[in-house]
Amino acid sequence: MTIQIGKKEFSDEQIQALIDQGLAFGQKNTPASVVLDTPSLHGPSSSGSGWGALSAPGVRPDMLSAMTRPQSLAQMLPLIKSEVHQEKLDIHTGVTAEGGTNATGWCGDPPGPGALKKCGINYSWGKYYAKDDLVAIADIGMKRDYADVPRNILNAASPVNAGNRFIPDMVFTLDDTFSDLRYQEWLVGVAAERDICHVTIQGDTSLASTATQHGWIAEPAGLQTLIATGYSDRITGTLCPVIDPIVKSFNALVTGTDANSRVLRDVMTGVMYSLDQRSNDAGMMDVQFAFVMRRELFYNLVQHLACRMFTTFCTTTLSPGLTTSAETIERLRLEMLRGRYIVLDGMAYPVILDQCIPQDTLGNGYYKSDIFIVPTTWQGMPLTYYQYFDMENPYSMEYTAKLDKPVERMNDGLWLVGNESTALCFEHHYQMAIRLVLEAPFLSARVDDVWYYFREDLHNAIPGDSSYYDGGDSYIQQHFLSY
Repeated sequence: MTIQIGKKEFSDEQIQALIDQGLAFGQKNTPASVVLDTPSLHGPSSSGSGWGALSAPGVRPDMLSAMTRPQSLAQMLPLIKSEVHQEKLDIHTGVTAEGGTNATGWCGDPPGPGALKKCGINYSWGKYYAKDDLVAIADIGMKRDYADVPRNILNAASPVNAGNRFIPDMVFTLDDTFSDLRYQEWLVGVAAERDICHVTIQGDTSLASTATQHGWIAEPAGLQTLIATGYSDRITGTLCPVIDPIVKSFNALVTGTDANSRVLRDVMTGVMYSLDQRSNDAGMMDVQFAFVMRRELFYNLVQHLACRMFTTFCTTTLSPGLTTSAETIERLRLEMLRGRYIVLDGMAYPVILDQCIPQDTLGNGYYKSDIFIVPTTWQGMPLTYYQYFDMENPYSMEYTAKLDKPVERMNDGLWLVGNESTALCFEHHYQMAIRLVLEAPFLSARVDDVWYYFREDLHNAIPGDSSYYDGGDSYIQQHFLSY
């Protein structure tokens, strides 16, 4: 049986194929929710519950932002493209003991050398997938009234808000508050900034998608996983202790002593001496290192190190005839605090502050957290960095060029962006694949459980943190604008 449509005839099989295509297209274009959210900053909210948060009449257009952005190691690391599913690294671990017995003479059977050994490591992609709010196109650009004017966030372009390569389309400033597109991308970027900060430290590849951080189908391995003992070969499972990082448990107050009666400065100088010797033994002189810690701990640590540089607890000298002044100690503390570095055995090491390192509460204003030490570069080669899959590779571009549905890329192929729709209401979907790579785990270290007091009023950027604050409203209710 055939059916004529216009000048063409279609068989039953062709009709069914067209129906199937239509169903598939409809299913793929259906967003997760058909309930309009409240994304607009100006004009009426799409949900009808009020007006945009910046729609209040008579308000001065210039405004300041008090929102805290996360300080994170992720912002400091190189971002490098990769096209491979898993980054498989082999590290030469040594040569086995020589075999055989010594010869009894020149014509005897001499012993032979050992065999090279290596250890293989896998680094897997973390897969991030998020969306923005469902928006009705018919509402975009609508103002509440003639008093509804664009806002100017005076400090939006500060260095703290700029420079994060993970934010889609580099939207840092939110410089046009009438643009729904820029606002949506900015919101996705804020979420991604927090979510990447989290997995850079706490990422766990073993978690199911139901247990991962917001937005992650699968998390990449973070520093807590990578800077840990127990490395084993990726194929045989054989342990590779020679590439294990150094992990020490201090488990005491920053001014106290550990189970071996060592103060924190002595533990840290011992760790750095060991890392320096490891790099020299491996023929990798002049490796650059950085310390990663919470800013609350850093504030306490510089006081301890300044005191310990010359004296014991700032009261008695370490050796006869060696004295120092309170002025010298204070000057050294301020230099490290303001320069964001620490001095150990005469070497200055940069400190990267990271708000996503877990901070456990021990009491009122009493906390503990960990210190990470990462190798950053050696002879210009990055040793700790992020890789991302290039969504703008030629094969992906070739495929999507034939699609009716538009697919975009952002940030040099970091982000793949598509959309879902119902009628004329749309939402954007954002995807990326990234992983943290530690090229030389044997040149990394951790000092766990350093206790400290901190009773100042910092604002942290991660929701759920004890020092996270926001407040206010995301839209203005109707009855507040009846005047």
